[in-house]
Amino acid sequence: MCIIFLSAFLVSTITSGVAEPECSEIKVTKIRFLDSDLFVQHDVLETIVSQINETRFKWFNSILANNIGPRPYNSTSNVQAAEFIAAELNATRSISATYQWFTYAGVKIANVIGVLPSANPNNQSKIVVGAHFDTVSNSSGADDNGSGTALLLEVARALSQFKFNCTIEFVAFNAEEVGLVGSSYYVQQASQAGEDILLMINIDMCIWNNPTAPPHEKLWIVYQGTVPYENCERFADTTLNISYTYTTAPIQKISSTNDTYVPVYDWNRSDHANFWVTGIPALWIFEFNGFQNTYIHTPADSVNVESYNFTLGAQAAQVVAATIAKLAQTRILLGTGWGWMRIEPAKHVWGSAELYKIGETQIVLVMITYEGEEHSRAWCVIRYQYWQTYIQTYLCYSEEWGHAIVRIFDWRWRRSWSCLGRGVADYHGCPWSLSCSASGIRSSLERILFLPYY
Repeated sequence: MCIIFLSAFLVSTITSGVAEPECSEIKVTKIRFLDSDLFVQHDVLETIVSQINETRFKWFNSILANNIGPRPYNSTSNVQAAEFIAAELNATRSISATYQWFTYAGVKIANVIGVLPSANPNNQSKIVVGAHFDTVSNSSGADDNGSGTALLLEVARALSQFKFNCTIEFVAFNAEEVGLVGSSYYVQQASQAGEDILLMINIDMCIWNNPTAPPHEKLWIVYQGTVPYENCERFADTTLNISYTYTTAPIQKISSTNDTYVPVYDWNRSDHANFWVTGIPALWIFEFNGFQNTYIHTPADSVNVESYNFTLGAQAAQVVAATIAKLAQTRILLGTGWGWMRIEPAKHVWGSAELYKIGETQIVLVMITYEGEEHSRAWCVIRYQYWQTYIQTYLCYSEEWGHAIVRIFDWRWRRSWSCLGRGVADYHGCPWSLSCSASGIRSSLERILFLPYY
């Protein structure tokens, strides 16, 4: 009975008028530009946005501005700030913080780098989130740049609860105020190591409620607008679309070629500029024309400034967190179990199985053998639907493996999943002792894998 049921399901699903997708929709490759229409999973992004806490954001800012105070690169308070940032990153337990030491003007100082590793060992690319934590000598730097550092820590705390398909690095840069020194060293080291940085997001000043700003434009997404940096605007568009979808942030994008507010060279006055110089796409989250903020670089840059709006800072944090979560592709474990997978025409491997959903666009089946060797099959999702109220179904395709159908079954006490497709062998240990060959239904489908969810 089960075999008949599944056979009918296969036929109806594959032959129900699904047009063959374009190659760009189904090819399993590294997607360099991270299309803004891809890698979204609404429930996860909404959850991440809801995790941003304005009270904690303000607390981070207060510790830096009030408790630690001015943090010039060559001061003991700078070291204290670095230790605070590292401790908060490590407190997430998912993020590991280290110091990146270098020497400037005869002083040994450090950037702080927190790494949230990729859940995909085969993906070495990363997204960098950065903010400088140093100040000029006479300022506690509540806005410049306690606000950006507080945002960095709050976003790190929210994202640390999830796993992603690429590495995310949270970098607190040092010595920005004396010439973008810390970020220059970081970029130099990353370039020498050949690191694959997909995008850098810089946060520098995000709490001043500029009275001259339109109500819908209290924040800016600054992008590199000159040739050959067209990709930078694509990322700005993605960030803007995410902002409109998941947040209420009053934010707009602005090009580095815009000289309406400041001379063009002023757009290079923060750490993102070192990434631009090396051709790495980078965005700057910035308060509306923060160059007009008369409090910065003075003792008046404190948490007590009446026009400093911490709700605005929390909204900026929501924008950054949701953007990173979308681009880094949230990786959700759907189920685990044991079974067989065909890796060659006449070779099958037995081991533990893991089924992942990556955003809304990919299903990955990973088989780990007893020897620790990992094999995986990745399909792009063509269609997703609830076939019944308690069964999620995915029709998938890859150029290498053809079609596959994934079913997530969740009803009362019974929770299980199955993957039917090329490269997947049958397994006889399921509760129904189910095994059927699908090769007679469609040549690109061969066997069924039915594993318990636990």
